[in-house]
Amino acid sequence: MTAIAPDTLQFLREVKDNNNREWFAPQKHRYVAARENIGKWLAELIEQMKLTDNRILANPPRGVGRIYRDMRFSPDKTPYRTFLGAMIFRAPEDRNCEFYIHFEPGNIFAGGGIYMPDPAQLKLIRDDMAYSTKELDKIVKKPDFKKYFGEITGDKLQRAPKGFSPDHPAIEWLRYKQFLVLRSFTDKQALQKNFQDEVYKTFLAARPLFDHIDRALNFKE
Repeated sequence: MTAIAPDTLQFLREVKDNNNREWFAPQKHRYVAARENIGKWLAELIEQMKLTDNRILANPPRGVGRIYRDMRFSPDKTPYRTFLGAMIFRAPEDRNCEFYIHFEPGNIFAGGGIYMPDPAQLKLIRDDMAYSTKELDKIVKKPDFKKYFGEITGDKLQRAPKGFSPDHPAIEWLRYKQFLVLRSFTDKQALQKNFQDEVYKTFLAARPLFDHIDRALNFKE
């Protein structure tokens, strides 16, 4: 089982303190090694997940994000991200929640969900949540869900969305514009040999919610 290498996190720490091309150029081999390290770790995790989920797509190294920032429309002109993120996709790729693992020293987390649903997707999700409130309530009250995530997170409206009563029993969920779950890890935990298993358990705990949302996204009348 591949472990996250100490220099993967150390490299990202140094990028944060030296975010310029002059420093990065002679250090690029460390970036390549860090991305390959996470890619190999991710590939093994995906194989483990495929044993219990036949919708998982085998996607590394495409699943590991690149460190280069698009600065064209940003006032922040630092050229590099200070993290590496890895995505795990499920079929059909364009209409489902995604699993995500974020490698950033001091801010490592695993989870996922749907980050930017378009208006049509948001309506599908809200309509389903309004109809299946009791089912969703059971999902978020499962012991592993509470242990790892606590609750659903994401940006939300201050008021009830159009078409829904402020008194609806699911109003707290209906106000969300994103539907995310996150479990934080320390840098020390991320370097342990069992980190891959811990992330796997995290994703297993997220699956009932993701399946619930995916059902709504793929609903056809």
